[in-house]
Amino acid sequence: MGLTNNAGITRTAMIEKMPVDAWQEDIDVHASSYVTGQHLYANGGMTIGS
Repeated sequence: MGLTNNAGITRTAMIEKMPVDAWQEDIDVHASSYVTGQHLYANGGMTIGS
């Protein structure tokens, strides 16, 4: 059984119109949620389907 990461945020701006700080926040949220989820799952801190 694997882990599906479904965390994230969305913006309504085109990339070329998005401020750099908003872009960085998106990257931080997406990357951090993936890594945190993997660590929790691997260390038994998360259960799947319950």
